[in-house]
Amino acid sequence: MIIHNPILTGSFTVNGTDVASITSSAASLTSLNAATASLNSFSASVLTFTASAATTGSNTFVGNQVVSGSLTVTGSITTPGTLTAQTLVVQTITSSVDFVTGSTQFGTLLSNTHVFSGSVTMNPGGLFVSSSGRVGIGTTSLISTLDVASTTPTITIRNSSQKNWNTGDQIGYLDQYIDDTSATGARVVSFVRSVVSSGVSNGITVASDLIFGTSNYDSVATEKMRINSSGDLILTGSIYVSGSIYATGTSSLYVSRINGTGGTTSSVGPYKVHSFTSTGTSYFTASLAGNIEILVVAGGGSGGGFYGGGGGAGGVVYYRSFPVNANTVYTVVVGAGGAGVNASSGNAGNNGGNSTFGTASTTFITAYGGGGGGAEGASTGKDGGSGGGAALNSARTAIGQGNSNQGNSGAPGYDSGAGGVAAGGGGGGYFQIGQPRSGTVAGAGGAGIYFSISGTLTAYAGGGGGAWGVSGTGGGAGGVGGGGAGGNGGSGTAGTANTGGGGGGAGTSGASGAGGSGIVIIRYLA
Repeated sequence: MIIHNPILTGSFTVNGTDVASITSSAASLTSLNAATASLNSFSASVLTFTASAATTGSNTFVGNQVVSGSLTVTGSITTPGTLTAQTLVVQTITSSVDFVTGSTQFGTLLSNTHVFSGSVTMNPGGLFVSSSGRVGIGTTSLISTLDVASTTPTITIRNSSQKNWNTGDQIGYLDQYIDDTSATGARVVSFVRSVVSSGVSNGITVASDLIFGTSNYDSVATEKMRINSSGDLILTGSIYVSGSIYATGTSSLYVSRINGTGGTTSSVGPYKVHSFTSTGTSYFTASLAGNIEILVVAGGGSGGGFYGGGGGAGGVVYYRSFPVNANTVYTVVVGAGGAGVNASSGNAGNNGGNSTFGTASTTFITAYGGGGGGAEGASTGKDGGSGGGAALNSARTAIGQGNSNQGNSGAPGYDSGAGGVAAGGGGGGYFQIGQPRSGTVAGAGGAGIYFSISGTLTAYAGGGGGAWGVSGTGGGAGGVGGGGAGGNGGSGTAGTANTGGGGGGAGTSGASGAGGSGIVIIRYLA
């Protein structure tokens, strides 16, 4: 029997289940407003729901169902099979998502970003990333930025290169880096690095050295210690031991000696000292590579003639540890003191000579000679390691300037209209600027600095004193460190030899004092 387009206004039963008030056409089910009771089973496919449909009970779909719009579920969806979605958009996950089996891919591009606001654990006992960015491997109780916990914890730095190796090639680096840009800038401040040992060229297999590096103030880290492939320990600095050093086995403990030659040598306690006191060029050679302690002092400037200012001290350079190579000839130059001048108007003092240390091709250390003192008619003190003092001068500002880190400036002079005394200013010393006149006494030289590198505590690089003129009572004292006194109306006193002291200024007669010659002293453990 065929019934076309029936309209049912009552109720009927399908497989024992009541269906309430179905008023739509059977051929096209356009709207199923509500099925208030449960449908036990859709045992065949429902072709299409083209409009809204709602059920308030539980439903079991045995066949395939097609939903062309959106599906809103206020309860749960449970499937014993697979839920497949071409695109799954999840706005918020308020509970746990358990990825039990299979692989999960988060994006395919580097630009894809996935943000986890909490912590991430990958397999308990495996990798853990805290919400603060710390990483734990084998632990979630983190005490550092990277925490590795295991009964046999191991961190491997693997170089995957397949190549022929050469000396110095990087095997693995562990660098400590700072981002501070307030001084030198962001940089590596210390490191531990493994590199291919010396002597390897285009090798298939490698021998390795382990290098340790540290940095000085505001500088990039450089190598300070190396353990080479033979097990030798190589240091660029010194070893300081508060306890004992023991050598075991059949070998002996050997201490390499620099055992240098050159200059006048002496033994002072555990040290060998080389003193270079003759002006001009000499030579130093070390039989073995190592580090030396070195003091380089330049010649002092001479005082100025005629109401002269004191000569400036020679510049000073000191290194507690300076590297030298084996069997390299080093050139040592000791600067002469500046020659004194006659007490005549316009006769400014002469600068002292530079003292240097280096090789025939490269000068490593330069101490600059002291500046000559000023004179009437040439009142300005000269620049140098330390600057020369100015002579009688109404402006009282024309002083010699000292070289940065090597000395100080000289002092101004005074004329007879400035307090009734015509006097020269003191020359600068390493430790102190030159002094202006005090009352009726001319300016004293600036103080120098003490060193005990020679085995005796000795002062070096004192400035020369200024000379007095009209209505004065005395020349300025020489600065501690070999500075010569200024003339008491006559000649100035010379600076002490081999101290780099400045010479004293001349008064109205005689001559100014010459600058003291410089010195170079080297010492090392004997």
